[in-house]
Amino acid sequence: MNCNWSKRLLSTVVILIILGNLTLAAGNYRRPSKVTTNCCTSVSRVKVSYKITRFREQNALKPCVKAVIFYTDEVGPFCADPRAHWVRSKVNELRKAAAPTKT
Repeated sequence: MNCNWSKRLLSTVVILIILGNLTLAAGNYRRPSKVTTNCCTSVSRVKVSYKITRFREQNALKPCVKAVIFYTDEVGPFCADPRAHWVRSKVNELRKAAAPTKT
């Protein structure tokens, strides 16, 4: 009779350990959360008076719009209209400056 009690106790302990591990694993499951976008949702045609250090082109994929993102040390990123004349000129200027020189 003492042997049956030990087996039952051992079985109960094993089951409790398994259930505890399952509960911990379920608690660590990452549920889907709200996706945030970090992109330009509007653009400006106004010429930037700050020194532009680099740029990146952004494609339109809702809610994002087609844009050129200029980066400045003073105010950070700035979303510009890629159709604006000054934007096209500045992009060409920055591309030429970044292009390796031929020797």
